Amino acid sequence: MYPEKYKFSKWYDCQIDISVDDQLSDEVDLEDSYTHLVVLIPTITSAGISVRVSDEKGGTFYPFYDFGDKDGDTDILQITAAETTSKAIVLKIGGARHIKLYASNAQTSTDKDFKVRGVNL
Repeated sequence: MYPEKYKFSKWYDCQIDISVDDQLSDEVDLEDSYTHLVVLIPTITSAGISVRVSDEKGGTFYPFYDFGDKDGDTDILQITAAETTSKAIVLKIGGARHIKLYASNAQTSTDKDFKVRGVNL
């Protein structure tokens, strides 16, 4: 199966509830710290998807940046290209346990149900 060094969480539901916030999901507690997050994106209103992390439940959630490309000269906010169809992506989360997903454009038609899973690579 997978080498022993890899660690996976169970799959968690993660929803952008448009009656609460049309861009930010509910909080997910991955129950342990992980380096990466697998995200199953449903069909959404065109938007980039990125992750916000916190050091505690109910805490302040911060956008997660990638500290430079291979040359170390660019700091970028991790985000996918505009999505409109279902996709699976992997985002860095740097050992976070508490996460929220963020959509760059408002999701106004229906609630959006994502699935997320922590992974240590």
